[in-house]
Amino acid sequence: MATAWAQRIDSSDATIVWQTGAGWWGYDLSGAQLFPISIVPPGWEYLKASFAAPVTISDDDHLFWTIKVNEQEYLFTASINRST
Repeated sequence: MATAWAQRIDSSDATIVWQTGAGWWGYDLSGAQLFPISIVPPGWEYLKASFAAPVTISDDDHLFWTIKVNEQEYLFTASINRST
């Protein structure tokens, strides 16, 4: 469930992001839409990775997180695509 045991919560003026046992989720306040956040890039599913930093959101609604693989940290960013 997307809201059960929500933790690591962050927000901007228009969006809230959080983590649950089922993964990362976001909620668009302006469009009243719940959406999943995929944090593992395609092709990385089988790498031994750990999360060095949780998903955070900037004021301009860009998501940021860090994944650690073999002692190397990789910073990721993603924008939120809203349907119009």
